[in-house]
Amino acid sequence: MNPKFPVYVVSKGRWDSRLTVKALEMMRVPFHLIVEKDEYENYCKVVDSSKILITPQKYNDEYDTFWDDDDTRIGPGAARNFAWQHSI
Repeated sequence: MNPKFPVYVVSKGRWDSRLTVKALEMMRVPFHLIVEKDEYENYCKVVDSSKILITPQKYNDEYDTFWDDDDTRIGPGAARNFAWQHSI
């Protein structure tokens, strides 16, 4: 089954479970898996590396979380912005 638009899965720390990835593979739906650079090798052990994209650091650096505190987490927003740009 080929979707009309590209499918992107943003994942962090779930290379062991990969529920969405497994479902897409079972249905033979093409997809891109977006991961962070430091988790790439873990995902490559269980997912075809041609399906994996690494979020470029500039998307993390330029992502505005709209809060002013010391929490450095940015959530999946930067990876989603990368997926949007990549799809164009």
